[in-house]
Amino acid sequence: MIRDAHSFIGNLAVLAGDTLEAEMRFISADQIEVSKDSEGDHLYGRRATWWADHLARTGRQDPARLLTQRNIEICQGYDWNNHVAQCDRFLGRLALNSGDAVVAGTRLTAAAEVFRDGDFLIELAATLPDLAEHARVSGDLDGAGRLVTEAITIAAPRGIVPAHCAALTARARIYATPGATGDADLLYSGRDAADAALRLAIRHQLAWHELDALRAHSLLDRAEGTNRGWAAKAEALHKRLVPPGLDPDPLGTVERLVAQKAAEAESEEDED
Repeated sequence: MIRDAHSFIGNLAVLAGDTLEAEMRFISADQIEVSKDSEGDHLYGRRATWWADHLARTGRQDPARLLTQRNIEICQGYDWNNHVAQCDRFLGRLALNSGDAVVAGTRLTAAAEVFRDGDFLIELAATLPDLAEHARVSGDLDGAGRLVTEAITIAAPRGIVPAHCAALTARARIYATPGATGDADLLYSGRDAADAALRLAIRHQLAWHELDALRAHSLLDRAEGTNRGWAAKAEALHKRLVPPGLDPDPLGTVERLVAQKAAEAESEEDED
């Protein structure tokens, strides 16, 4: 229960942009997991997905990928299809960010199918903006627009604010894409979407979604051939969210801490 509490608080800290608090909470949760798990595994299930997302957003893709690859193996072993789909979505995001559209499409489509079939509407709403981004970078702007509309239709009336923000930001990126910006009205629509995402993110203190909205405004600046200062605002927020000195190998750090604690306990027993 303490492990789970650390994980939940860590995820809330991530949403709010308190990176150091999130770092401490996930490390604490993982220490409990590694020390108590019969195979010495790190966090798995939803807890691992939250931690992996935090690691990737703060520039540590390798440990995030390693954690998720083991997570998906464990979840497949237990037939936890929804958790497997969460892993697929995360790995799809990593592939999308690295420019591997083929792997991204396969992973994200698989995740969306599971969430749709199981009526996991919150998870589906969170996945559709990623699929829309995949469609956008693949050149299917109409398909991207339909996916964004579906995400907003699910998220907005249900108050699923993170997914709503992500969908609005995805819509802004679509309108900032070369080939979609011939009409000035589309750029205005992109600004409206980015503004709406930014307002929602600020109102609900969703720091990373705020950053995404600022970056969408920056893309619209580029499409307009102007500079309204959005890129500088995004860079300043990113520096706050990713402070210097973050542990590059938190999984290894946890393993060392657990081994050290076990050695200390064994030494105390020998003394007794």
